[in-house]
Amino acid sequence: MATGTLRALTILGLSLLATTSVYSQQIPMPDLCKLPQCSLTAVSGDWPQHSHAARTIELEVGPELVLSLPKPPQRVVHRNAILTFDLDGSRLIFHTYDAEAYGFTSDYGFDPFAINFVDFLRNAFEKTPEEEPKETAIEKSLFRYSQLLKAMQDMSEDTTITHLSKAPINVYYFQPESRSGQELHIAFVSNDAAPNAFLEIRGSGLSKAEFQQHVSGLSTREAR
Repeated sequence: MATGTLRALTILGLSLLATTSVYSQQIPMPDLCKLPQCSLTAVSGDWPQHSHAARTIELEVGPELVLSLPKPPQRVVHRNAILTFDLDGSRLIFHTYDAEAYGFTSDYGFDPFAINFVDFLRNAFEKTPEEEPKETAIEKSLFRYSQLLKAMQDMSEDTTITHLSKAPINVYYFQPESRSGQELHIAFVSNDAAPNAFLEIRGSGLSKAEFQQHVSGLSTREAR
């Protein structure tokens, strides 16, 4: 997903839906996803063993999340909520999303401080559209937006999503379809200790094992 695309499309959808398909309190209600990839759910995997012999640097990369690296990145770029590391020919991009960045504001009937993005990612990658809640319009709307997150990824119905968990961290990992032929990796990360945001990590110039090695270096700031 290109930088800013998720925010732009979400806000566009909110502004359009607020005048067309709304429930009480102007809560927008996107259509239920019918794309094949929305039927995908994550399979459980083992948390990768961290093989870095020495953790020489720790960098904060997301909602109360710290990444341990064997040596400093060759280049670091920090723009708004996006952090980029260049590492020996590879690249890691970290993008933090919260209610404000997603457009879930009180103007549309949401309570931004009450949104739990741990549940949001769980609904996106562990459930299908048929499992949407029926209790309240807020729950239904957030569920549909979580499915929209999955719909916007470059996945086919054959893509494997892997759920990696090491309390309080949850990771949903997959390899998106690549038009350039370069091996790409995406992980969506939540932290039970900081449920008000989630982290997207994109990797290039890495093998699957190398990318997951970096993921295994994640820990919570409280645990340091």
